[in-house]
Amino acid sequence: MRGDRSSSVGRLAAQTLGLIFVAGAVIVAPRLTEGYGALQWVRFHSRLVGAFHGADHARRAGHSAARVVDLVAPLPWAREASGLALEAAQSLGARNAASAAAVYLEVRGALDRAQSSSVRGYGIEDVAARARRLDDEGRQKASEAAP
Repeated sequence: MRGDRSSSVGRLAAQTLGLIFVAGAVIVAPRLTEGYGALQWVRFHSRLVGAFHGADHARRAGHSAARVVDLVAPLPWAREASGLALEAAQSLGARNAASAAAVYLEVRGALDRAQSSSVRGYGIEDVAARARRLDDEGRQKASEAAP
């Protein structure tokens, strides 16, 4: 009789764990899918920065990179997306400093939000420092250029 009770408790525990796993997958899967899709947009737009309407592509890459960071920050995708967007903005250089500054600001904001959490900020310290440096340099150049 005791064996029947322990096996039913074991089955209940296994069913509960299975339900928790399925619920977790249902919650996490859409974020991962959306984050990966946003990463693909970053890759696409960062390749087109040197083409026609390069500033628009850089801004879109920055926006998508911020979305990736907000969705999947502890994953390597956040670091890759941020790095690509910052490189795209940097390649604009003096051609369009305003667009580059907009990218720096948006990516820096997303990275700062992620770093405010000890879990989400793991692994993005160097790219966050780079975004802060580029944003600060851009602000300094803008203030020097303004009369």
